[in-house]
Amino acid sequence: MLNEYNSRRPKRLLFLFMDNIEQKLKDLRKKRDSLMTSFFWLGLQIAFIFAVPAALGAFLGTYLDKGKDKAIFTTIFLVCAFVVSWVMVYFRYKKYSRSLEAVETEIADIKKELPVKDNS
Repeated sequence: MLNEYNSRRPKRLLFLFMDNIEQKLKDLRKKRDSLMTSFFWLGLQIAFIFAVPAALGAFLGTYLDKGKDKAIFTTIFLVCAFVVSWVMVYFRYKKYSRSLEAVETEIADIKKELPVKDNS
């Protein structure tokens, strides 16, 4: 009887361990999906990142260029707005990319540990 108990015990522990791993993978997949959804919102933020500085630059530039033959200030402000917008987009993208990469690495590490059926 004791021998029978000992033979079942490791299997039960393995199932508990497998359930824990599967739950962790499930949670990581949810986190990954959440991050992918945040990329959609990043697209909307990018639209505002370009639109707001461009509108401000155009407004301020045309105001300062009143009475002048050339639109020097408008051009300068629009170029500056464009450069600043791209810098902001780059850093925002890097932030999201690092988060997603960390989750993907964690998922890959867990998959390497145990042969778990892959649903992703």
